[in-house]
Parts: sequence; structure tokens; C-alpha cells
Amino acid sequence: MTFTPADDGLWEQYDQLATRAYGHPIGDITHLREHADLQVAVRGGRVVAGGLGILVDQFFGGAPVPSACLGDGCVAPEERGDHLATDMTAERLRPLIERGAVISTISTSSTGYARRLGWEAPTNVLAWTVATDELKRSFTTEDFEVEHGLTDEAEALQRDLAQQWNGPVHRPAWWTRWKQDKSNLTT
Repeated sequence: MTFTPADDGLWEQYDQLATRAYGHPIGDITHLREHADLQVAVRGGRVVAGGLGILVDQFFGGAPVPSACLGDGCVAPEERGDHLATDMTAERLRPLIERGAVISTISTSSTGYARRLGWEAPTNVLAWTVATDELKRSFTTEDFEVEHGLTDEAEALQRDLAQQWNGPVHRPAWWTRWKQDKSNLTT
């Protein structure tokens, strides 16, 4: 088995593997392609594991710190059980550490993913989305001034608030568009 950065052909194989492993297509694989580092494990010319990595800053102590953010990791169902997820996680971190990452986070729906590396969610993480039209209907009185879309003031407020906490991502310019596409937001 070899671990390698993915070229176009390996990226396509990974996309197919992730769809099979998760049981549905993973939109981030397409949306993050130009921003993410994709490492894969190849056995016999076939991608058997992989995952995305993004180098972004996260705020700690009020300052941005280079961080490796890992997501969309998967292992082919027939390859599970030999700690390939742990090896794959280490291989995904290596190039991001070489580019300056000093901390790392992982997004996964499995609280035990890569447990052997010391990664385990302290609690389940939940997220909710509210349809834009439904949100608009919730704020119809004159008590609220609603401006749809991300304004310069809102971005400045996000940045100011993020610096007061440990862990928020300092969002790169492409981040908002990705999140809007991911959640199918229109405003």
C-alpha cells in the first residue's frame, strides 16, 4: 500500500469511494477541490482510503494560528479493521504540518474515528439549518431590521467575535461561498 497526494484520476476514484463508504455523494469533495489537499491510500492501483485537508487559521488567545482541518475521511468497507483510518489520518496531517500547521481538528460523524491517534470527540456535535424563506418569515415586525447576505459589517463582527474565543476558524475568502453552496443557502 502507498500513500500519495491525489491527482485528477485518484481524486475521481476517491469521490467514488467516499460515495460508496458514506452511502451518498459528498458535496465537499467537489466544492473544496481547489482549496483542499487530498491524500489517498492506494493498494493494487485502487484507492482504498483518503480524506481532505485544509490549511486555515484558527483563533487561539486572540491570534490566528495555522491549523490543519481534516474532513471527509473514509476507508473502503472491505479494508476496515486494520487501523487504516489511523494511518491515513497521520498521512493527511503530514503535508499540512510541513506547510505550517501547529494544531489540527477533524470533522467526522464517528466519535471514535482515529482514536489511536488521540482523536475523540468530547461530545456529539449537532447542527441545524433553517431555510432562508422560513427565516425571513420569522422576522417581519418593525422590531427587526433584516439585511440579507453577508455584509462587510457582519464579516467584521464575525472576525471580532471569533478573536474572543479559542477555536473559531478565520474564514478565508472562499469560505462563505462554500458554506452557502453546501447548505443550499440563497442569501
